Amino acid sequence: MSSKILTCTSFCSSSEKDLLFCGMEDGAVRIYSIKAHDYKLKSMQGFWSLNVHDNDYGHINQICISHDEQFLLTCGADSNIFAFCIFPQEEIDELVSRKRAVVPFPRVSSIK
Repeated sequence: MSSKILTCTSFCSSSEKDLLFCGMEDGAVRIYSIKAHDYKLKSMQGFWSLNVHDNDYGHINQICISHDEQFLLTCGADSNIFAFCIFPQEEIDELVSRKRAVVPFPRVSSIK
């Protein structure tokens, strides 16, 4: 199975240049966290991805952040416009640090 190399069709960054938002040709939004003074962009190896627009006909034509940096807007070739709330980094850190759900161990029983 061969993997297709995806093209970034539109991008924008936060005012502090710590987040890079990329609109991809398959309709997904990729979010890269960029560290300060990372001129070789080694911190861009990991990213979050969200499939938003149609996979075949929804490449993202435009992606932008609102002036108050609370919303991310995407416009795709599938004629859809989506808006997403952007959490501040402090709120993300708080959500991650909260107690996580506990998954119970599977029950083991002997079947005869």
